[in-house]
Amino acid sequence: MADRGPRASPVSPGLILALGLLAATAPLSLDAYLPALPAIATEFGVSAQQIQLSLTACLLGLGLGQILAGPMGDRWGRRRPMLAGAILYVLSSLACAFAPSAGALIVLRLVQGLSGAVGLVLSRAVVHDLVKGRHATSLYSAMAAVSGAAPIIAPIAGGLIITAAGWRIVFLVLAGLGLVMAAAVYFVIAESHPADKRSSAGVVSVLRTFGALLRDRLFASFATLVMLSSAVLFSYISSAPFVLQTVFGLTQLQFALAFASVGCGFVVVSIVNARLVRRHEPLRVLRAAALVQFVGVVALGALIAARVFTGWTSIPLLIVLLMWSVVPCGAITPIGIGMAMERSGNHAGAASGLLGASMFLVGGLVSPLSGWGNPAVIMAALMVTFSVAITVTTLVLNRRQLPPEP
Repeated sequence: MADRGPRASPVSPGLILALGLLAATAPLSLDAYLPALPAIATEFGVSAQQIQLSLTACLLGLGLGQILAGPMGDRWGRRRPMLAGAILYVLSSLACAFAPSAGALIVLRLVQGLSGAVGLVLSRAVVHDLVKGRHATSLYSAMAAVSGAAPIIAPIAGGLIITAAGWRIVFLVLAGLGLVMAAAVYFVIAESHPADKRSSAGVVSVLRTFGALLRDRLFASFATLVMLSSAVLFSYISSAPFVLQTVFGLTQLQFALAFASVGCGFVVVSIVNARLVRRHEPLRVLRAAALVQFVGVVALGALIAARVFTGWTSIPLLIVLLMWSVVPCGAITPIGIGMAMERSGNHAGAASGLLGASMFLVGGLVSPLSGWGNPAVIMAALMVTFSVAITVTTLVLNRRQLPPEP
């Protein structure tokens, strides 16, 4: 199949929606079936810890898949690998729906994560190919707004599907989503990486490319910023069910509404950030977002300390402070990605792979910590630590002289 030529409007709303859908694969794959974990464990006769390995396998696939798919996109272009990844995602999702055992489901979830990672990593590379500077950062924010809606919708939709038709139907729905992704790649996303800019490098050269990117101080600084922002998000996501329901006594419905409120705030900030970075220096917006977040997590830590030591609490204030602490990531992450990708040159796929893999790696490291001790204290301690690191990193970046934007 021949690659298509460039379109007249490379940043059309349809393209933003298509790229956002590809970027939403990860949260949809992770969150949609979470309400079914107890039922799956019961059906297969395994423990909750064993069936949770299916979640770990998907996270591993999403991380490893981005490392592999990024250089593939630099070598063979963006469109063909994305189309192949979408087709494999459809097949692996269908296989998950008919998995005969927990072991089979775990292996298939690994494959599902690997295939879903292709569109996730190469959607960022497409943005780098088409636009530069503040326009690219704005587009990353618009994509974040689309993909940020997934964690809000996925658990609720998954719960409704599971209640009505069982957990296997969730994977059939994900297979249908894969077909939509394949159609988006075929009909909406044109090839953005021309043949004369592609790499024909082997494994050794790919590793050298990774090394060169990491030795670039600015790329490494922005990549660190993206990783720290993801650490804040995963600290909240992994701890929120226990903190809100076990420590603060919210019902399942109240928890769902609180979780959705924070998610909506994240989407709104991503939309606002897309406009701000077009009008203001991205580093200035980044510094403001980091400082706002720092104040929020300190206030959240104080409220949790009051709960632990005195028993006093205010649920409305808790929700406000959680939103205050989390939603700045809707600005920090896209700006960090945009500034890092500016340093990638013709290796946007490899750079995107490194960024994406680091985000899921830190998620895999941070998430298990929520089970140690008091989950509220652990969440607050992690969020404060990572927010301090973000603030320090932004201050360091503001002291460095960046090259002018293209």
